[in-house]
Amino acid sequence: MPEALEQEIKAQLDEVAALANGRQPLATTLQGPGSSNDWTLAITDRLCQMGHELGYEACGKSTFRKQRKKGFPGEWLYDVCWLDYDRSSEAYTDLVLAVESEWLHSFDEIWNDFCKLIQCRAGLRVMIFEQPTLEKIRQTRARLEPAIIAFRASQQDDRYLFCGLWSDADGYRFSHSGYTLGRGWHDAS
Repeated sequence: MPEALEQEIKAQLDEVAALANGRQPLATTLQGPGSSNDWTLAITDRLCQMGHELGYEACGKSTFRKQRKKGFPGEWLYDVCWLDYDRSSEAYTDLVLAVESEWLHSFDEIWNDFCKLIQCRAGLRVMIFEQPTLEKIRQTRARLEPAIIAFRASQQDDRYLFCGLWSDADGYRFSHSGYTLGRGWHDAS
């Protein structure tokens, strides 16, 4: 399931970038990198809805939760997370997905959010960030990888998805790369 989940998350993010590029009717809702709240809500809405449709308790700051009944969980620990909840024991049994996003180009700001993902035990950890160029995205990923390896609680097969937003004359786009501890990088773009 991790590969299919990664592919669906990539597709959702690519749709958000297309929205920002004016290729879909709601392009006016995204004004670019200066409006990080619009990017965050567009992404968290899609990921929260996706998690809910897959049967998870999806937590995140999103307008999607406002459409649900009162008491639907908001942001909890991460920008977005999906939890398996066992109703019979009234307990969370798994953290399926944890997502952090950072729109400032500062490596220190990206690092601060990424550190939350390193320590969590989610089945898939997703780091969404923005950089001015594709090369800067690659450099940022390369600087984050050693932290995964160095963290003592990291385990073989811990899985990460890095989604870097950048723009050029053709508009906004995401570069997606997966990383699995002990196996390395996959699906780099």
